[in-house]
Amino acid sequence: MTIAVIFVFIGLIYLTIEFDQVKNQVENKVQPNTTNRMSRLDEVIGILRECEETTVKQLAGELNVSVRTLMRDLKLLRDKGYPIESDAGRGGGIRLNAHYGIGRLMLSYEEVLDLLLAINVIEQLDSPILLTHLKSLQNKLTSSFPQSYRKKIRGLRKRILVGAVASNTVSLTYPKGFKSKLSETIQKGFFDQKLIELKYADNKGKNTIRIVEIQYLYVNWPVWYLLVWDHLRDDVRCLRLDRVQTVKILNDTFKLKKADPFLKGFEQFCQAI
Repeated sequence: MTIAVIFVFIGLIYLTIEFDQVKNQVENKVQPNTTNRMSRLDEVIGILRECEETTVKQLAGELNVSVRTLMRDLKLLRDKGYPIESDAGRGGGIRLNAHYGIGRLMLSYEEVLDLLLAINVIEQLDSPILLTHLKSLQNKLTSSFPQSYRKKIRGLRKRILVGAVASNTVSLTYPKGFKSKLSETIQKGFFDQKLIELKYADNKGKNTIRIVEIQYLYVNWPVWYLLVWDHLRDDVRCLRLDRVQTVKILNDTFKLKKADPFLKGFEQFCQAI
């Protein structure tokens, strides 16, 4: 009796194992391999990016899948928003929309900030051309930042001031083709509203170390000015970008001040030239 029970128990174990194996085989047939499919979808997009046009039959052969499988993949990709175009009829071509990828540029924080600052300058030039999609582009770039930054971005337009072209007197003292190696650091301190320690050479060549708040940027093309609150003098100062020698961002932040005192200070600076 004991031996019979043992044999029955062994038999049940064998049947259970066999059932699990059959079940796994059935499930593998019914459920697609998700990893393989995702890899294949990536490959489909990669091929369509590389070639201007292909056909369903050619693409299915290249991927080693049936036409029916490929058609399901293409439908899934379209549902995900990929602009896959096809021609009607047997053997019709398929392709990615020619403009696909323009909206998928991966930009760094610094690159987006560069674009936003450039847009704000262009916007104030009030050009009759090249401004058609400026607001849309500005909104898209702004939305790429965290919510906490967006208020600052929207306020950039008020902090970047565009004046007339620089006078001949000023232009003659401005280095031709000047490009500051410090502009990225200055730009970051300006946007993040952080104090900056800088070494500045005045028009007589005298160097001073200052701690400043870059409240506004002002351009009399091609000359850029930093309208700052100078902690050394506890007053408004106007600094020419080409005369800034060194820059270091500090941890302390500052609050924005009204523009009027800075604009008045800039006028006094220009009169003294």
